[in-house]
Amino acid sequence: MDIQEFETQLHRLTTFEELCREIHFNPDPDRQEKDLAYRNLLESLIGNNPGIPGHIQVRPGFVTLADTTDVSVVRQMRYTPEFRHSHGAIELIYVYEGQCTMRSALGDTTLREGDLCLVSPDTLHAHGVGDDSTVLLYAMIRCSAFDSIFYNLLAHQDIVSTFLIRALYGSEADQTVIFHTLRDLELKQTFLELYFECEQDRPLRGAMLNNLTHRLILLLLRNHEESAEVIQEGSARESAALVPILRHIHAHFRTVTLTDLASRFHVNAPELSSLLKRYTGKTFSESVREIRIHKAARLLENSELSLAAIAESSGYTDASHFHKEFKRFYGMTPGAYRKTHLIV
Repeated sequence: MDIQEFETQLHRLTTFEELCREIHFNPDPDRQEKDLAYRNLLESLIGNNPGIPGHIQVRPGFVTLADTTDVSVVRQMRYTPEFRHSHGAIELIYVYEGQCTMRSALGDTTLREGDLCLVSPDTLHAHGVGDDSTVLLYAMIRCSAFDSIFYNLLAHQDIVSTFLIRALYGSEADQTVIFHTLRDLELKQTFLELYFECEQDRPLRGAMLNNLTHRLILLLLRNHEESAEVIQEGSARESAALVPILRHIHAHFRTVTLTDLASRFHVNAPELSSLLKRYTGKTFSESVREIRIHKAARLLENSELSLAAIAESSGYTDASHFHKEFKRFYGMTPGAYRKTHLIV
């Protein structure tokens, strides 16, 4: 199947959707009985996996990724009841065609064609499609993958980096950012390619998914940052103070020290250390170490620099220490990692 045939299938109702549609437009006179019949039908059909791919795990009130994948894209099944849930990942909801309503503690939001909504982990929300023509796609990206794919982006001052820092390191209850991309055909094609790649079993699938995800976010920033609408709830004051601190760590990970960081932001070092631990769940040293290791991994994947040069570029003055840290994080040496991820 090529991508044109794949795109055509987005508009076709599955057998499961046709059954749900029949109940939707022909409800029983007694609403309670109708709801019970609907639930019984869903339970029996979902037991036979009518449209939930194997790379998604669904539990009551929670949807997450299977252990085998970092990025997954799913088409919202039409006419199914709205399912209030949260994710253990960052979600990108994209209205490929039509429109829908997203419901959360932040209120009801109408998403129209071309709208792309970033939803932070653990945000309770629901969305549904009640017509034949709407195509709603949503991608889930594991937080650790987002951190590694966008480690460079986090050092910049833009709306996505602020969202990611709060989503990846913060403890805020709810946060969404909506981009009104209208009829951006390049972005639409990129999301379609991301979905298509996710459904294929081809060599370098993971690397391609990361590449397309990166491209998608860059297109958002290049063309639609001014249209972004931020909807947020939670400990905004504390996060507002920490976002520039975390951004500075990402921008200066090679040389930054806790003492220098505290001095720059006029906070004493023990207080800053405690604040970082409380907000991110990591110590200052752990945060810097992860950034350095992610930097090294990307250079191993995408450059021909020597291991010594990569260690230095990643902020390590001692090559043997770099090898030990890398092996502790990835379970293999830098040389073995490069061979495993070599693109030929």
